[in-house]
Formats: sequence, C-alpha cells, structure tokens
Amino acid sequence: MKNKNLLIAIASVIIGLGIGYLLAVNNSGDPFTGHDHGHDHNHNHDSQEASWTCSMHPQIMTTEAGSCPICGMDLIKSDSDGAMSSTQIKLTENAMQLADIQTYVVSSTNPENEKGFIELSGRIEINSKNKLTQAAHIDARIEQIYINTLGERVVKNQKLASLYAPKLIAAQQELLTASSLKEQQPELYNAVRTKLKNWKLSNTQIDAIESSQTIIETFTVYADVSGIVTKINAKTGDYVKKGYSLFEVSDLNTVWAVFHAYENQLTAFELGQSIEVKTQALPLETFMAKVSFIDPIFDEQSRTLEVRAEIQNTNSLLKPGMFAMASIEGMTEDTAGLKIPESAVLWTGKRSIVYVKPSNEPAFELREIIIGPLTNGKYEVYDGLRLGEEIVSNGAFTVDAAAQLQAKPSMMSLKEESIGQRINLRDGLDKNFNPFFDAYFDLKDALVESNRDLAQDAADRAQNAMLKALRKQGLDEESKSYFEGLSEQLAQIKSQTDLEKQRDIFRLVSEEVISLARGIKDANNSFYVQYCPMANNNKGANWLSLERKIANPYYGDKMLRCGEVTDIIVADKP
Repeated sequence: MKNKNLLIAIASVIIGLGIGYLLAVNNSGDPFTGHDHGHDHNHNHDSQEASWTCSMHPQIMTTEAGSCPICGMDLIKSDSDGAMSSTQIKLTENAMQLADIQTYVVSSTNPENEKGFIELSGRIEINSKNKLTQAAHIDARIEQIYINTLGERVVKNQKLASLYAPKLIAAQQELLTASSLKEQQPELYNAVRTKLKNWKLSNTQIDAIESSQTIIETFTVYADVSGIVTKINAKTGDYVKKGYSLFEVSDLNTVWAVFHAYENQLTAFELGQSIEVKTQALPLETFMAKVSFIDPIFDEQSRTLEVRAEIQNTNSLLKPGMFAMASIEGMTEDTAGLKIPESAVLWTGKRSIVYVKPSNEPAFELREIIIGPLTNGKYEVYDGLRLGEEIVSNGAFTVDAAAQLQAKPSMMSLKEESIGQRINLRDGLDKNFNPFFDAYFDLKDALVESNRDLAQDAADRAQNAMLKALRKQGLDEESKSYFEGLSEQLAQIKSQTDLEKQRDIFRLVSEEVISLARGIKDANNSFYVQYCPMANNNKGANWLSLERKIANPYYGDKMLRCGEVTDIIVADKP
C-alpha cells in the first residue's frame, strides 16, 4: 500500500513538471533562458492577421486568402521587407509582370564619341518670297470677283476682279480734256497719263481711252504672277481703300520646310546644308532640301529657334500645312552626358521626376531630376541621376499610383500648390453655364490652331454667355468680384490682336475656368485639367479640355503634344 502511494506521488510530480514545462513554453517562450518572447509572438500574430494582399491593388490587406474585392484576382501573401526605406515602394514580381513594368539603365548620350542623328518635326509652309499680294491701287467698290475659291490656279495677266472708282472716272475726263491741249500744255497731259499709270492702267488702255474718247467705268485687276490663290480678302460689293489686299497669289514651285531646333542642336545646322525631308501624307517619298535660314534669335518661351529649308516642289506633291520630319546627322559630342527614355519621366508642376530602382529587389524610390531637350525620344539629364543607375522606363505611373495608395512620396505629394479653388454656384445657376464652357473650349481650340480671329470671336461669345448666365442672379461680393475679373480677362482677349498675348491672358482665364468647373454639379461631361511645363516662361500653365488627348493651346503645332493630364473633374451627380 505504501509502495502504491509512493508510485502515485512520483507520477503526480512528473505530470506537474510536464504541465509546468508546457506553461513555461507558452508564457515565457524559452524555459531555459527565461527570456520573454511574448511581445515577439504577439507581433508575429498581428502581422499574420494582415498578410494577404492584391498584386494590383496593394491597399487591399486581409487576414486570410481569397479574392480581391476590386479586380477579383487571387490574393497573395504580402512580402514585407524590414530593410526597405520608408520612402521606397515595393511591388511583388506578379504585380511587376501584370503592370508590364520595365526598367532602363542610365546611359551616356555618346559613349563611343560617335555622331548621332537629330530628328526634327515641323511643317510645310508657303515660300513667302514667292507670295504676292494683289492690292487695290485706288479707293473703289468691287463690282465683280472672278476668283471665288481658295487653291484656284491663275496665270499672269488673268482677270481677278473689276472695280468701280469715282477718282478713276474723273482722271479719265481730265485725260480727254488734256489730250485736246497737249500741244499747248504737254506737262499737264503727261501728268494726267502718269496718274493713270500709277493706278495700274497700261499705256494700251490709256491710248484706247484717248483715241475712242470713251471713259472706262470699271477697272480690271489682273494677276501679276502665275500661282495658287491662297487668300481672298474681298467680295463683290465691298468698298476698299487704296492699298487694301484683295488676294494673295503664291507660286508653289518651291516651298519651305520649317522646323524648330533646341540650343544644343545648333551645331548640326549650317546654311546651304542638304537635308532629307519626309511627310506624314507621303511616307514613301523623300524630298531633298537645303537649309536657307537659321533664325538668329531664340524664342524665349520654347527655347527653340527656327530652321528653314527650301524644297523644289516641281510635281506639286507638297501642300502647305503638311506635317514634315527631318533626320539630320548631329555633331560629335565633346562631353558624355546622360540620357533616359521619354516614357520614364513624370511631370509635376515645374518638376520632372523618375522612379529609381536602388537594388536588385523590386523596390523603387522617387527622385527629382533636371532634364534638357528631347532628342530621338530621349531626354538629356543634367542632374539627379548617375551613369549606370536603373530607372523605371515603362509603368512609372503604375508605380506612382502604388506609392500614393501606400502613403509613400509620390508625384502628387510634390505638388507645390493645388490647381484651382472650387467656386460653388447656387443651385440652378450652374446649368446655365453650358454655353460658356462651349465657348471656352472653342477659344482653346482656336489657340491650338493659332487663329487669332477665331480666338477673339470665342472670347466674345464666352463673355456674353457668362454674363447671360449671371443676369438677374444675386451674387455675394466674393463671387461678384470673381466673375468681374473673368469678364475683364475675356474682354482683353477679344480686343487683343497679338496671338501670344492672347495666349498669356488665356492662361489666367483657364485658372479661373478650372475653379468654376470644380463647382459645377450637373454638367454632362467630365473635364480634363491639362498642364504644359514649358508655358509661361517655363513656369507652367494649365488649361481645361473635354478630351484626354493633349492639344497644346500655348504653342499650337509647334509643340502640339507637349503636356499631361494632371486631374479629372468628374461632375457631381445629384
């Protein structure tokens, strides 16, 4: 009995030690060292609670596997890296593949000191040396126009128009009187004939008037040269003053290819240089041209200057207004700069940024850089990158979007200032602004086309539409001041005859219109806020568009696609 009790006691001790050991493991983590791992255990547990994410939507974090509520893709385990900087964004390999993120190793602009090629874009223009203005040589009324369509071909001495001029009739009467007295007063007779010659009557016409003793009531305007009618400025019944341009006739046997080159491209050009020109309309045709003019003055806004080449257009294949391209052999670079693909650069205000991959891990970090001109699809880098660094060349917007979602530094966090305040309109007032926005977009399109007259007309319509929308509406002092300022700016564009000054005022108008667009509640269209970093003397300027595609109103076809969409204003639905 005593032995049995002893065995029970020993068994109880062993069981107790076993339970104590298990408790020690659970509570202390290490029964031999006594170290407390309770904190680490809880930390690991917490991390496992949010260890599933979506490769395309990293903001989704769950405690268990499943599907992404946004895109429906299978969730994957998150792979956090404790060594990653707080400014870096890490993507999974799967996300990298799905977003087609590609990288580029920063290279030298001329690693082998070889000559490269500079590609320029421009357009075909009329050779102004072969352009003639047919002007009225006397105050007159246009009796008839014989040329009615632009592009019509005329030959020298062809009739263009007939004019009725009271002064011409009086001068003919003087001729008839002076001709009867030419023996007694030859000076008077010669003076009258000279007056008629100055009004472009030929000796044959003057002799016919004198011999027939008949006054010509209408005066015919003849073409001084053969060519194409490129402008018609008058119509039947118009009264015109002496010197008024009736027509423009251009000889298109030679045309100009006009390009705009950056500062660092100047050494590639010289007068008399032969270049090859191609057009979008005739991609299989190559035209030889000679550089005839290099503008000695830079455009301060675009930092470019005009390079003009003359082309023989014997078959009349080239039409003014066609887009043209030229590939020119560049000069050897003395210094080896850096260059990166155009697609790698993101624009935020006046800044240009890229995403750098600092290690072999799929982690990226935002970096601001300073770039130069774009050549052959690549920017020259002045500062911010080193030779051999790896950057994102495709998918930079995707990386930036992931950075924004994870509250990491992004292009949005680098914005220096918000674009446009929100002007809230009273209910029922905003819907009256649709005609105003229509006129504003017409104004934008006119500046894209570099058409001063259309811009004046659109500004006038925009001002009238705005005033009509505000009529009989009570406004507070702040709103009243706002619309008065906008009305004054539109009036300045309407009265302005200088296209570049119109564009400068349009920059101010656009900031106000963006503010107004943010307050519209029931508009039918979404608006795209677009930005050109080179406008406004490289300070940047915004405008509003109905389309995502860039059409730059500050430079027109000089830099038509320069810019980016920085915001989308989606109308609030009631």
